[in-house]
Amino acid sequence: VFGAVDHVSSIFLPFGATSPQGQRIYGISACLLAPDLQTLLLLCDMGAIYGARVDFQGLKLSNISWKHWTEITSDDQWGVPMAMDVEGMALDNGTGEVLLSSERPSHFFRLPVPWQSFVNPDSGNVTKAVWLPHQPSFVEENEVSNKGLEAFTASANHTFLAGVEGALENDDPAVRRIYQVDSSGRSLWSGFLMVDTFPSHPLGLTELAAVNLPNQSGGPRFLSLERRFSRAEGNDIRLYLLDLAGASNVSNCSAICDGPCDLRGEHQCDLDELTSIQKRLVFQWTPTQLLGGLMVDNYEAMTIIPPQAVGYESVEDLGGLAVLLINDNNDNPRQIGTQFVLLRLPFATAGEPTRWPRIMLLLVVLPVLVALCSLCTVFLLCPKARRRCRRLGRRVRHQTFEDDDPPVDAGVSKLGRPV
Repeated sequence: VFGAVDHVSSIFLPFGATSPQGQRIYGISACLLAPDLQTLLLLCDMGAIYGARVDFQGLKLSNISWKHWTEITSDDQWGVPMAMDVEGMALDNGTGEVLLSSERPSHFFRLPVPWQSFVNPDSGNVTKAVWLPHQPSFVEENEVSNKGLEAFTASANHTFLAGVEGALENDDPAVRRIYQVDSSGRSLWSGFLMVDTFPSHPLGLTELAAVNLPNQSGGPRFLSLERRFSRAEGNDIRLYLLDLAGASNVSNCSAICDGPCDLRGEHQCDLDELTSIQKRLVFQWTPTQLLGGLMVDNYEAMTIIPPQAVGYESVEDLGGLAVLLINDNNDNPRQIGTQFVLLRLPFATAGEPTRWPRIMLLLVVLPVLVALCSLCTVFLLCPKARRRCRRLGRRVRHQTFEDDDPPVDAGVSKLGRPV
């Protein structure tokens, strides 16, 4: 579907950068471009939204101007103020309000103000999030610490797709559950995808984004952003294209196991009897595989930029998808600061899938042809070489199988017995 990334543009903010209002910019866990195609909402996982204006010059990030900062608060079920670890953000196009997902514990929230208030300095600096009527209780009860509802995006027909960052307690370590929910948080469907577990610990699902491709067939398509970090290997960031067509509905699975699920509750499901969400790698970004010359970091936020925002009429006119990635610096001075990366995922052309195999074939065959030509030249131009080859040929034609064996004592057989 996609070829290699061919346009990369970035804006870098050093660690400790602040907005004109004096608020430090850090911890970006999610982002979205509002319907006006200029307002960029950025979610800080410590419970805040930065409102900014983003300007493009074609497929180049031109400028980001900071407009407003809003603290997000909420209460728990007993009415006590709670800490907010918000990770996902999506826009409800029906109401114009913003929905959030959180972890530790996993919850869904609605911000009961229009999205425009997050770039309006007169709208106040605090917004109280309200719980959606339906909550992901199964995820909350089984999530591993700091591995809850990380990914969140708007989908078709006023629904949303939420993804769990890590495996639930009773699931196989490579399983990542995906939930389709409506605007009230009620679960409509649940599937799962498998993540790479080699060579270190499994990848975590960090973000989802719905995509509409030309002549798209099959099920809904999404981009999934996955990541992991190890001190030995650094950051490993991967982008996949997901196809939900044919994926099993695992809403009733209390555990998804590779083999017997011992003592893991009722409705246990075996991986061999399920169909995971299909996925295809788009690119991998590591310390040894740079993206447009940019060093890799902990990228968590992702959104699709509509072609109209960058001066194109359609994705066909753009020739691919424009994607914005932003890293979460974890308020850590040892990281690179905050970086905004705009890239294009070009659609693969009809001949592109076979172009690289042909090149690889030439790289293998061409040296062999050169070597053969060199040998032929030596044979034709050097009489001594021709005489040596003829003698070698006569020797080979008259060689017997016994010639391949080492000499044997005349009085002893090859089995070591006396003759």
